Amino acid sequence: SKFTQKYITMLSSGNGGTGSKAVVMIPRLIKKVSTDKKIISLIATFPSINETDIDFQNAIDFWNEMIEQYEKGFIDNLMFIDNNKMSSEQLINKSALKDYDDMFEVVAGKVDSSDLARVFKERGYNVILKLDPKIRNTADAIDKAIDDSVFYVPENLECEALVATVNINDFNVSEIKNRIPSYSFSKINETT
Repeated sequence: SKFTQKYITMLSSGNGGTGSKAVVMIPRLIKKVSTDKKIISLIATFPSINETDIDFQNAIDFWNEMIEQYEKGFIDNLMFIDNNKMSSEQLINKSALKDYDDMFEVVAGKVDSSDLARVFKERGYNVILKLDPKIRNTADAIDKAIDDSVFYVPENLECEALVATVNINDFNVSEIKNRIPSYSFSKINETT
């Protein structure tokens, strides 16, 4: 309650152990002791297909507890890492954290930190899509970004808040808005 940090991101595996139990309990404690409204984001890694039955049962238990805390408002937004996307946990973790860190680089031009903060204030599932400028077709670039992401990406990309920096020499902003409609807030920095 003494810290002024408003945005808190918690990371955990979802396949059992102290970390996955604590990460669903700690947000509740933080929200109860904080006088200011803390925004808590959760990034969880789910087991790869090669894990044990116990890991999967633990992941199901984690999922149920995490969803309960989300529905009660203790967790504000979520991101899930797919442990099947790369050959090693080290590569997955490095890629996921780089993408998450790069999300803060979107702040430029017409987009500022308060715009990015709106993404974190929205309840729901966050998605990071990095478009490859070598792919000249915007729809194909979005599809490849979805396929290449180490995060689970929902089939339906409709969202409440969309923040982006887009090189208009590489991608068509109208196509992005059509493919990823946003309802309450949208800020796209068009750059060259």
